[in-house]
Formats: sequence, C-alpha cells, structure tokens
Amino acid sequence: MQQQAALIRGPDCHNQCSTVPETSFACPSVLKWTLQAGLWQMWPIGTWNALPSSQRQNGAAASVAFFPAPVSASAEMLKVNPAQAWQLSSLAGSTLLSVDSFSYRGPLSVSVGLAACLSQRTFQERLEKKQKPSIGRFNLSNLSSSKWHGVNYGNRFIPEDWMKHPYNFFDQIRKSARRVALWDLRGPEAKQKMLRWLDATICETHFKEMQRCGVEVLRVPCGYWNWVTYDADDGPEVPDTHASIQERLKNLHRIASPRDYRIYFDKIFEFADKYGIKVLLDLHALPGSQNGEIHSGVCIEEKEEHLGFVHSDANLRTSVRAVRAMAEFASKKPNLFGIQVISEPHLHTDEGHEFLRSYYQQAILAAREFLDRTVPVVLFEWTYEMHRWEAGAFPESTYGRVIWDTHLYHFPESGQKWTSRDQGLEKAKEAYAWDLQQLRHFSRAQGETVFVGEFSLAGPSLNMKETREFAQWLVEQFDFACAGSLLWSFDNSITAWSMQRQIQEWGLDWKSILRGEGGRAVEHPPIKIEAAPFGTWLTATEKGAVQADAPDPSWWEEWVPYSYQVNGKSKLALRSAAHGTWLSVTQEGEVIQSDYRSAWEEFSVLFREKTEDGRQCISLQSFHGSWLAVRRPRATDRLLLSARIDSEATAWLLA
Repeated sequence: MQQQAALIRGPDCHNQCSTVPETSFACPSVLKWTLQAGLWQMWPIGTWNALPSSQRQNGAAASVAFFPAPVSASAEMLKVNPAQAWQLSSLAGSTLLSVDSFSYRGPLSVSVGLAACLSQRTFQERLEKKQKPSIGRFNLSNLSSSKWHGVNYGNRFIPEDWMKHPYNFFDQIRKSARRVALWDLRGPEAKQKMLRWLDATICETHFKEMQRCGVEVLRVPCGYWNWVTYDADDGPEVPDTHASIQERLKNLHRIASPRDYRIYFDKIFEFADKYGIKVLLDLHALPGSQNGEIHSGVCIEEKEEHLGFVHSDANLRTSVRAVRAMAEFASKKPNLFGIQVISEPHLHTDEGHEFLRSYYQQAILAAREFLDRTVPVVLFEWTYEMHRWEAGAFPESTYGRVIWDTHLYHFPESGQKWTSRDQGLEKAKEAYAWDLQQLRHFSRAQGETVFVGEFSLAGPSLNMKETREFAQWLVEQFDFACAGSLLWSFDNSITAWSMQRQIQEWGLDWKSILRGEGGRAVEHPPIKIEAAPFGTWLTATEKGAVQADAPDPSWWEEWVPYSYQVNGKSKLALRSAAHGTWLSVTQEGEVIQSDYRSAWEEFSVLFREKTEDGRQCISLQSFHGSWLAVRRPRATDRLLLSARIDSEATAWLLA
C-alpha cells in the first residue's frame, strides 16, 4: 500500500473519527492514515495525555483535507529538496502541527513539513488575539511579528526649508549659502524661535492620528546638538581649507542647550506610549555634517556637490558621545524601538567606508552601555554601497541586535513625466526594480534585519486609483524585500510627502496599506523546487519568463511561499526571491511572472508519495484547475513548462 499525504486546510474542516475502522501503515510521529470510502484521511494515534508534557500545548483544531485514492507519479509531480522543506516549515524539532483538539510540538517528517507550515500561523494568531492588550497602551504584541511600519516625524528638531509646515520656519532668516538651513539661525532670538517651533509642531493630536493610520514605529530625526554641546568656543572640526564655515557650524549648538530640548523628547515618548507607538531616535545630523545637506542642519556645497566633514577623529568622538547620551536618555523609555546612529552619509570612498565601519563599531558599543542587547541599534547604507559589507557584518553575539536602514526615492529624469496617460505607474515601478533587488540580497545577507527608513509617493503624477495602487505596491514590495518601511513624513506642505494630506486630499487608507488589513498572507522561508523527471529547477528569468531548465539551484531558483485561506481552504502562492514577482498561470496554461498576487497566482498543494531516495514530492494545482507540468516532447527538444488540465490529476481537486 502506498503512503498518501493530505493537504492542510482551515481549522473548520475537521471530521470526527472516534469509530472509524483503521488500516495502518508507515506514517510520521503521532499520526496515522486510514482508508474509508475510498478516501485517505489523517487521524491522531493514541490519546493526547500519552504524549510527554514537553510536547503538549493547548491549542488549535484539526486542519485536514481528503483526497480520492492515489494517482501515479507523472510530469505534474515536483519534488522539494528535503533540506529546503525543513527550512520552509522551520521544523528543526519544534514546529506546531494542529491535530484534533490538541497541538503537538515535536519532530515531524518532511512529508508533512509544508502542511505544518501552512497551519502553524493559525494557532499563533488565535493566541495573539487572546492576549491582545487594551487599545492605546504600548505592548510588544502591538507590533507585527516580522515587519515594521510607520512614519517619520521630520521637520521638528531639524527644520527643512522646503517643508513649510505648519508655517515657514525660515521666514526672514538670511541664508549664508544656496539654501537656508538651521545653521543660519543665530542671535539672541534663536532659542525662543526654536522652542516656539517645537511647541507648535509636537502635538498629542498627531499621535492619535498616527494610531488611526496604523503607525507602529515613529522615526524622530534629531541633531547631535540636541544631545551634547562643546566647551568654551569649540565646535566641529573642519579642514583648514573650509575654516570659513566653522563659525556657522557652532551656531547649531549655540541655539539651545541639550537640557532645553529634553522636555520635547519626553513629550514625544509620552504621547507615543499613550497611543501604542514605538519611537526610533534617529541621529540625523552629525558634527561637521555627514553629507552637507540641509537635513543635517547645514548647506555645504562646492562645484554643485555637497560636502561633509564628519570623518575626523574629533568629530567621530563627538558623534559617539551623542549616541551615548541618546541611549542613556532613551533606555528609561518603555516604548523605545531603537537608536539610529546616522542617516544618509555621503562617504562613498574606501576611506569613507572604513570610517563608517569604525564609527558603527564604536557607536554600537557606546549605546550598549545603557541599552539592553535586544534593543536595536540602527545603521545606514545606500543600496548602491551595500556590496561593501560582508554577510553578518555586526554579529549579534558581539554587538547585540543591529539592524540597517536605507532610503529609496525615485523621480523622472529631465524631460520625462510619469503620468497616468503615459504608463507612469509602470515607469515608477521599473525605477525601483534594481534597488529592490539589492535590498533583497542585502537583507538576506544581514539576517533579514534591514528596513526602508524613508520613502514617499513623490515622483509620479497619477490619478487617485493609481496613486493608491502605487502606495500599496511600495509598502508591499518593501515588506517582501526587507523588514518594513517608514513613510516620509507625517506632515508637510506638499501632499506627496505628507501622510496627513494624503489621507485628507487623496483619500488614502494608510492603516489598511501599512497593516495589510485586506488579508496579508503568511510569509515562509524560501524553497527551491526541482522537476522530478528531469533534475532541473524552477526558475524566474530576468525577462519575466518562468522556466524549469536550470541545471543547478541558485538565487534565481529561490521561491518564497505564502500561505493564506480562501473560503476556508489553504492556498499557496510562490514569489521569486530574486525579482519579487509571483508565479502565475493564465487561462491558456502559460506559466508567467506577475507583479501582483490574485487568484491566478494561487495554488493548491498536493503531497505525493516520496521518491525512492526519500525526497518529498508535491503537485501544484492552479486556480484554473490545471497542474504545473514540465515536458519534453522529443528527446532533442528543450524542456517546456506549462499548466495542463489532466483527467487523472483532476481527481485530486480539493473537496
């Protein structure tokens, strides 16, 4: 008798089995299979109390589906590398498999690995629902388990000339360079003007609104002068060739003292805690400037290039001192998300990279003097510089939890327009493609601890429908490529850069976008899939095709499984790890990549008998009822991938 495995379904499809006659055969762990009325069914062996207490846990109901008698292996059969299957379900001896009215936590065979994976989240979600805290107060369970979503609270401690909200901070301030910046604020009225600005721009109503928008993390940009100052008439170090800017740099720490700013940081943490939001303190401006841009409080330019002078020993020491002061203050806050040590450095040379490495090492260790090892210290890198870092650059065993920030913005080139009339949405998406690929690579190399700390809806000029689609697409792409994203910014005079205005003027539902309340699927670790008859691998090509002729598996052959429920039935979608596109089947049976997940991108999974070498086989049935198939019509032909409706295979449709 051949062993036949079953597809996991939702928790409501369990049938009673107390009096079923049984015909047993080889089966995994506490499960066995029975034959009744031509259906293969999965039932528990023995009583729950017979299991060791270490393997018992109150929990979910059974999730078992039924299929007609087994069919023979065919071209529709795909096999999963056992090592990859174990990765997929995170079994490693402790994956939760729901059976009957109890839950078994213990080692399982690969034959039920994917099934266990598909049902695992059901129990976790019910458990989280039971433990959900009262609305408002901060609790760790308020955050999604693996993705972070939120917004920036920009234009507060470092006003920017273009944002002009709620009014123009720089009105009647004389600029000393091409653009006005905070270093131009000086004189006896400077302190009063700055504190009045903070009083006007930090409001409890903002945090209430953020909560309604689904904000989980609030990033708060600030400058080193908010945390440390200089003795006597000292200031940031600059080269002798730029001694003329030294006095202007001193203006930044002369505006007010760190003690003057402290009440405003207290307010932010207090308001955020009240509305269940975590705070990421971001050292947005370093002494001497890391980029010469206005968002570091200065405007230092030479031949149309921005210059920064943070990379000196003296400026490094002051930067580390600022990080230490931030960590000491924030360590007492229950809703601290983490401390970010830099934003957008323009240090693109080998020497600049080595400076960053040294600074990151020292800054992390300084923060750890006050922060628990589990509290993130956030570093920064551009997508085009990510190749400089080795995998696991700052190991947790040495530095505690370290995560990475990057920023992604794209705009039409000179003379171009991204409008709804000329396929502007598609052009905007294409502009992000390379960055998203780099982001996926880097996130994988750093242990999935990367997020997009800034993005916006600026660039395309689209109609309302496509604008909403663009916003959803960006968040969803960032979720796939890394650990989440934070919009720039909460408010602004320009709608494309303002969450607040996008809700009011464009009708965007940011809560639904950020939290995926339309029904986000459960993401699982990547797998690779091999066509059993040919020893070749399912691959997503750069040109948008899907083939099954790769002789060896690599990055291009990795697929990320997503499980979700449709009318109580478990479904699986597969997404290319390299491209972020979805495996899709057309009505005509063509297998393609799709930018979106819809019904055409969902599959039912059928577990088949193992091969002679013990590898687990599955079949994938598309929404159209066709089966993913690899064929070679003649020995000299190339392999053809298609989806076919086969009379033998259709007997395995989900009941």
